[in-house]
Amino acid sequence: MSLALMACVPNASYHEYINWFDALYQEPLMRDERGASIVPSRPGWGFAIDPSVLID
Repeated sequence: MSLALMACVPNASYHEYINWFDALYQEPLMRDERGASIVPSRPGWGFAIDPSVLID
């Protein structure tokens, strides 16, 4: 969720990436060839939570 906020801050330089969070989302976080995170252009956070991983 902090990725969209960091995209608005001109001097942001560090985004923590925790790979086990990938299972929570329907689409993976995309990174460029340098490993920098690519901000999604979809509305909201840019990510959709995968309902199959949520506990009933």
